Amino acid sequence: MALPILLVIGGCNEAEKSTYSRTLPPESIDIFDYDKHFLRIYESLMSSEFQDMMAHNMAFRELEQKTDIAIKNGQSFAYETNFHSTLLAEHF
Repeated sequence: MALPILLVIGGCNEAEKSTYSRTLPPESIDIFDYDKHFLRIYESLMSSEFQDMMAHNMAFRELEQKTDIAIKNGQSFAYETNFHSTLLAEHF
């Protein structure tokens, strides 16, 4: 049985991380696109001075949950980041 893979695809905004990431992992690895999750959450929140912070916190929580599930199940996991958020180093 192969060991699970953690794949971090990092780069600045507009660096084509999503395009690049589709060519890297096996199809069995679900890639968490932080920017897409952040935007979906951001647009669902009422406009306020806390909207950006809340969206980042909620997107990061989703990322943590997906990571925890992958670790618990011994599955490979990949995520895209622009390094705006704290990395998941404490999980590994």
